[in-house]
Amino acid sequence: MTGHNKNVSSLISENSKSISNLKNENENKDCNRVISTNISNVLNSESSPSLNYSKTLTEIEKLSSLRLKNGNKLIIANININSISNKFDQLKLFVQGKVDILVVTETKIDNNFLTSQFFIAGFAKPIRLDRNRNGGGILIYVREDIPCKELFLHNFPTDIEGIFIELNLRKTKWLILASYHPPSQNDDYFFKKLSEALDKYQQSYPKFLLIGDFNCEDSEQVLSNFLNQYHATNIVKENTCYKSHENPSCIDLFITNSEKSFMNTTTVCTGLSDFHKMVLTVLKSSFKKAPPKEISYRSYKKFDGDLFKLNLNEKLTNDICSYKEFEQIVLNELNEHAPIKKKTVRANHAPYMTKNLRKAIMKRSELKSKYVKTNSQEILKLYKKQRNYCSRLYKKEKKKYYNNLNLNSINDNKTFWKTVKPFLTEKGVNYGKITLVDQNEGVISDDCKISNTFSEYFENAAKKSDLSNSYSSNNIEPTSIDPLENALNKFNGHPSVLKIQESIVCNIGFSFFEINESEVLEEIENLDKKKNGTYENISVKAIKEASEICSSSLTNIWNTEILGKSNFETNLKLADVTPVFKKKDRTLVENYRPISVLPTVSKIFERIMQKQINTYMDKYLSDNLCGYRKGYSTQSALILLIERWKKN
Repeated sequence: MTGHNKNVSSLISENSKSISNLKNENENKDCNRVISTNISNVLNSESSPSLNYSKTLTEIEKLSSLRLKNGNKLIIANININSISNKFDQLKLFVQGKVDILVVTETKIDNNFLTSQFFIAGFAKPIRLDRNRNGGGILIYVREDIPCKELFLHNFPTDIEGIFIELNLRKTKWLILASYHPPSQNDDYFFKKLSEALDKYQQSYPKFLLIGDFNCEDSEQVLSNFLNQYHATNIVKENTCYKSHENPSCIDLFITNSEKSFMNTTTVCTGLSDFHKMVLTVLKSSFKKAPPKEISYRSYKKFDGDLFKLNLNEKLTNDICSYKEFEQIVLNELNEHAPIKKKTVRANHAPYMTKNLRKAIMKRSELKSKYVKTNSQEILKLYKKQRNYCSRLYKKEKKKYYNNLNLNSINDNKTFWKTVKPFLTEKGVNYGKITLVDQNEGVISDDCKISNTFSEYFENAAKKSDLSNSYSSNNIEPTSIDPLENALNKFNGHPSVLKIQESIVCNIGFSFFEINESEVLEEIENLDKKKNGTYENISVKAIKEASEICSSSLTNIWNTEILGKSNFETNLKLADVTPVFKKKDRTLVENYRPISVLPTVSKIFERIMQKQINTYMDKYLSDNLCGYRKGYSTQSALILLIERWKKN
């Protein structure tokens, strides 16, 4: 044993007892100090220049440096993680803001894990393929503003793990395959099935990149033949798997038929996988990253409710009968007391990923990297100690975070479901920025252009619907330019409509009637302060704060402008529309549906209208009608049916 190795052994021996006796609150601090001292002494020892690590970059710094040097170019990463479920938060620490496309193999998850559990801010919804918890599995992450879609032209046999996606980089389309080839699977069979798939896609995609753990080196005959067949190259030249440290291998590959499109291919030790390093390459094509998301909000930090009501009471007079005038006065006061501000939303790590935990993870990565380079058993022992320490600290910080949660936050439904929902359902999960692909305009990533595209599509949705094929008892010629009105006229002779007209006689027509202040106050009090109105409009909080002051003016507006002049002001009809993804390809506008949010005052007037309409209609509606009626439900319909069956 060399002098240096003796020093290392003695350091570990001297401190082994102290590490094992660490207790309770002092355990993490003391353990970290002991390990850090050993690491510092070993790595910076003057007796072994080869182990001088103080001047080298840490693995996370390498990733950050690669990001800075390559600006708008795309960084692609691949890692065999050997079970992602307990390593996900640590993986985010490495890739968030540093990588544009990430392929993770051997995820070892099944359908009991929701995709929303593995969402990384800044990336689109991950594309996944699961085997089971014992092996296999693939996750693909693509930066949220890069247009991509999963391809289904070819279906692999169930024993082949692979996902094809298309990357649309404006001028170029790339075919990307993420794959995991288990070591137990026959190589000839795997590459034969891979060839069959590539043959189907190559006509549409001249450039391809195959990513994954292939468990096969390019020096082996079967892979060499595959590369020659497609004039492809493996651009990874470093060893990536250290299952056998005496005989490491290069099996985590980037295979492409356009080698000159890539540069700076390298590997980093993350400490996340058992034997595999993370492999990275840079695609020379530039794709400018979208700026950080900026949101506008109304700041109530210095809001004085009493002063707001006092100033508003001076401005709002009893003779205000126009909604435009009312809106302008209230907004002027509200903007003075609760101004509109902007803030940048950035990705955050899990709340239990503390500074100490992040440092411990970085130290673990350093040791793993050093062990790979030196094959030193002393470094391996230190690495294992640090790895176990990270595992204990991660569990402790996570437990501490959940134990210290504010009970008021837990009891608050909104906060509770916001925390728990990703583990129960994917409904309503926001997967980040929308990027569209249009046949004429190509890739649309500008927010203004995206808004106009959605606006045009949603506005014309009713006109484009095929109402001409709807039911018609006779050939009635269209009498209106409104397609919906013409469609309704077609149903005048429908049997159900005729039956209703036979059984119900309406002697009195319907019309809206005047209201008093108490009715308006009641509707204002029923507003949910947690739900807001439209952007930069009168907020629910402001209306509820000054309900007694505003109720008089709103009553006048209803009685004078809406009823007297039969005018429902245009501003009350303007909605904020949010496109919500439905299914299939996220880059196509037709795969989204609109969700509208109306102004706060519009909600008040609509509820008044609903009450008046219901009061008129209830006497004509059958007791057997249970849909869309207050006090009725599916339970009412079931009870009605059961009672009828019992009688018969």
